[in-house]
Amino acid sequence: MSEPPQDIKTTIEKTAQYVKKNGTAFERKLLQNDSDGKFSFLNTSDKYNSYYKSLLEGRSVSKNGETVNQNDQKEIAHEPLQFLFVTELPPISTYDLNVIKLTAQYSAINSSKHTEALHRYMDKKGNRSQFAFLNRGHSLHSVFQSYLRQYLAIIDASKGKKNSEAVKHIDELISSTPQKMFQNAYERAVYEKKHKMDRRAKESELRDSQLQYALIDWQDFTFVAKVNFDAVDEVSELAVPLLRADVVYRALLAKSKEIQLEVLPVKESEVKEESPETLEQNEVKLPEVQKLSAVPKGMKIRAAGESRLKRKNREGDEKRIQCPITGQMVAELKFDQHLRVLLRDPRYKEQQDNYVKKNFSYASNITTDQVYENIKRLVKKRGYSEEEEENSKRIDIGPQQ
Repeated sequence: MSEPPQDIKTTIEKTAQYVKKNGTAFERKLLQNDSDGKFSFLNTSDKYNSYYKSLLEGRSVSKNGETVNQNDQKEIAHEPLQFLFVTELPPISTYDLNVIKLTAQYSAINSSKHTEALHRYMDKKGNRSQFAFLNRGHSLHSVFQSYLRQYLAIIDASKGKKNSEAVKHIDELISSTPQKMFQNAYERAVYEKKHKMDRRAKESELRDSQLQYALIDWQDFTFVAKVNFDAVDEVSELAVPLLRADVVYRALLAKSKEIQLEVLPVKESEVKEESPETLEQNEVKLPEVQKLSAVPKGMKIRAAGESRLKRKNREGDEKRIQCPITGQMVAELKFDQHLRVLLRDPRYKEQQDNYVKKNFSYASNITTDQVYENIKRLVKKRGYSEEEEENSKRIDIGPQQ
C-alpha cells in the first residue's frame, strides 16, 4: 500500500469522515461532480484507493505501509503476565534483605515445615523480631514470598519438572521470538497506561468523597429512633407527603388554639329566644346531617329545598358581633375563626401599636374632672400608708401655732 502525498492525504481523510457520516451515496455525488480528478481515489483502479478503504474500515496506516486495526488497540484490556524474577522492594536495609533471601532459599530447598521449625527456634533464641517477616500480616511478607517463588521456579527447572507453571512460563519466554517479546511489551504498556488513568480517577473520586464526608459536622446529629419496614409496609399505601405550607398551617393552628380569646358580651336586644317550632326543626335536621356524613369523599349533596336565596336569608338573620379589632360585624358562629385569622397575622401587633399611637396619643376621651375622680377612687382602694395618714391628719387639723 502506497502512502499518498500530504495534500491528497488530507483530502482522503476528510472524504472518509464525510462518507462515514452520510453513507456511500456521498461517494457517488463526489464522482459525478469530480471534473478536475480531485476525488479519483474513489475509483477502485486508483493506487490510493486501498489507503482510502483502510480509513473507512477504521484502520490506521503506519509509515512503512502496514495497516493496524484501531479497534484491536482499544481491546487490549487483559492483565499481562507478572514478572517472575522482578521484585518491587520497599525501603529496607541490605542486611534485612540478605536475611530474607537466605530464608527464602532455605525454605525453597527444604519445605514449609522446616521454615516453621526455624521460626520457633529463633523465637527461643530471642530473634523473633528478626524473622517477623514470616508472619502473613507483616509488611515484608510479600517480599519473602516473591523470592520464594523465584527460587522454587529455578529448582523446578533444574530438576526438569515440566508440569510446573513457572517452568512452562520460563520455557515460553526462552523460545519466544523478538516480535512476540515486543508484542507482550506493547500490551503491557497499553494496559499500564489505561489502568493508571483508572487508578487516578478512582483515587480522585475517593479523595472527593472523603472530603465531603469530612465537611459534615457529625456532632450535630442525634439518633432519634429506628424505623423498621416489613412486608406489609411494602404493599400498603402510604399517606400523601405533607408540603411545607401544610406544616406551617398546622403549627399556626395549634398556636391559635392556645390563645384565650375574649369575646365581647352580646347585647340583650340582639339575643332572640328560639321558639319551640325552631327547636323542633333543628332536631329534625340532625338525622339528615348524619345521613349526609356517609356520602363518599369528594361529593357534595345539598339538602332538599336548599338554595342560594334561602342561604342568604339565613345569613341575614344570624346574630352578629362587632369585632373589637377591625370594627366589622361578624357572625357569631364565625367570630372565633375571624379572631384566629387576625391573631395569626405576624404584623398585627405592629399595626395595632401604630393605630394606638395615631389615635390615642394626643387626646383623651375623658375630662379632667373625671381623671381626678378616678385617681381618688384608686387611692381609696389601695389604702393609705403610715406616712400618708400623718400627712392627711395634718392637712385636716391645719397648721399648729
